[in-house]
Amino acid sequence: MKKRGLKKSTIILLIIFLLIFLMIVFYKTNCKNDIGCFNKQVSKCSIPAKVVVEREGNIFEYKSKWSFGKDCNINVKMIKAGGGFRKELTKEVEGKSMKCKISKEKLRSDNFDEVSDLVEYCSGSLKEGIYKVIIKNIYTIVLKNMNEFVDDIEKASKGVI
Repeated sequence: MKKRGLKKSTIILLIIFLLIFLMIVFYKTNCKNDIGCFNKQVSKCSIPAKVVVEREGNIFEYKSKWSFGKDCNINVKMIKAGGGFRKELTKEVEGKSMKCKISKEKLRSDNFDEVSDLVEYCSGSLKEGIYKVIIKNIYTIVLKNMNEFVDDIEKASKGVI
């Protein structure tokens, strides 16, 4: 009779632990579009959170993950490229994401959306896409101004040659 009671209590304990485990793994705060809510959750970096925000015409999704240790893990995805991107360059960043590891100490002192050098903490296809866009924009600027550069070089070299 005692064995039956022991089996029942063991099963109940296992079910309770399983429910707690599932809550921990699958629970997250959906901040919708409230960046303040997300910043609050990320400053603790304990309960996963998600937010969709608009920054300079671009739409991003930020997701914090369960983080153990000294760093907080945050995924950044550009859902829609807007404003500052030429149409042909949007494919380099739109739909791409990057994984960021930022120290919990930094996130306690700075809001996530105010981290100015965010890309430095990240890796992934979005970061690569951002750098491609920067390089292509610089290339375009140099090509547009090539005649001016050549004229300046010719003027400067007339007295030398």
